[in-house]
Parts: sequence; structure tokens; C-alpha cells
Amino acid sequence: MSALHFHLALNHIPILGPIFGFSLLLYGILYKNNTLYKAGLLFFVITAIFTIPVFLTGSGAEEQVERFPGVLHSIIQDHEEIAETALWMMEILGILSLMALSPISQNLSRQIVQLVIAILAITTIVTMVSAGYVGGMIQHTEIYSKAKISKYLELE
Repeated sequence: MSALHFHLALNHIPILGPIFGFSLLLYGILYKNNTLYKAGLLFFVITAIFTIPVFLTGSGAEEQVERFPGVLHSIIQDHEEIAETALWMMEILGILSLMALSPISQNLSRQIVQLVIAILAITTIVTMVSAGYVGGMIQHTEIYSKAKISKYLELE
């Protein structure tokens, strides 16, 4: 299995993981269900772990994809930049979630911890979806028109 195959096989986990985790977290907070709240936090931790190999296989995938006809290098560069930001956001979210699961965090204000994690989760979701959207533009020409990628065409 090449880096490209591995990247494509796993790249939906960092996008969908925070969405599912946030759904569990929000439900747990709103309905005061500690089990679902902790499940949401655990989802963030697991997703943060899976995000690392997805990011690390990106360079290998780039080496293969940039040889394909019609692939714009500027889109690959934008995807890489957004993905790096998304990686760091996901890792911070995973670490904070792990800390929130630890007994040490019980001394902190639960509402503040929940608010910080929820806000970071929302911004991580937006960044991950953006990385996925731009990544999809690399090869899936059916999702964009010439008007949507005009800035990329001007750069090439």
C-alpha cells in the first residue's frame, strides 16, 4: 500500500472524528450525561492519534499525485498549509481532551473546560472540512468549476 493509498484510506477520519466527537460532547453537556461527554472527549483523543499518520502520508501522496495530468500544484500547496494548521488544532484538542479526562482536571471549573474544548472543537471542524475540501479539489474536478479555482489558475 503506497502513501497515496494510505492517505486516501484514512483522510476522512480527521474530518468526521471531530464532528462525531463534538456531537457526543454537546449532547453530554446539554443533557448532563457524563458518559457521553467523556465519550466525546475520547473521540477527540482517538481522532488526534489517527490524524498524525494521515498528515505524515501527505508528502508521499503529493509526490505521486503531482505527476497526474491536470493537477494544479498551487491547490496541493494550499491543501498542505490548511492541513498543517488542522493537524495542530486537532492535536491540541486531543491533548486538552485527554487532560479533561484526567482526575487532575476535576479541580478546574468544568464549565470553562467544556467551553474551551467546545470552541476549539468547532474551529477544528471548520479547519478540517476546509482542508478536506481543498484536498478534494486536487483530483476531483467535478466539485469545482473554473470560476472557483480561478485564483489557482492565475498562479500556475
